[in-house]
Amino acid sequence: MKFTERDLELAVARMAMIRFFPTEPIVRSEIQNELRRMVPNVEALQWLTNQVVTRVRDWPGIVEIRGLLETRYTAADGAPDPGCTIPGFTAEDGEREYLARMGDYKSPSLLGAERLRELAEAANRQPKEVAKPKPRPATETMRLPQCTCKMEMNPETGLYERLADSGCPRHMGL
Repeated sequence: MKFTERDLELAVARMAMIRFFPTEPIVRSEIQNELRRMVPNVEALQWLTNQVVTRVRDWPGIVEIRGLLETRYTAADGAPDPGCTIPGFTAEDGEREYLARMGDYKSPSLLGAERLRELAEAANRQPKEVAKPKPRPATETMRLPQCTCKMEMNPETGLYERLADSGCPRHMGL
């Protein structure tokens, strides 16, 4: 659902609680215009506002706000993602949180020294020799008896047809 002008005004007013947020009305108006262009919907606006108010100490600037938005949503104006350097929202922080949720986070480095050692050993191991298939014994090819069917042309279709009781060993019972 698209947000209203009132939603934008409230978002800017809430963000004004953080330290170093611009106090000049013209700057606040420009921040509101930027939010209007880049935020795709009311849910994204609410999420962005909550993150800024509860997790950001000082006003980082509109570029960082765009980067923060793009950690979760795609910007509505399609402008390139500048990346986010706000602590807790960097790409490294996102990877660390993901690995912690997966239960694989053991050390400050993302994989950990033990896991890196295991991967290096696995890469250096020689692959086991693949067993070659056993050769099949040569068998005699089964040959079908030569066809001795008697054929007769059908005058209606002009095609040759096999006679029913021609006694051919190849087509017995057909």
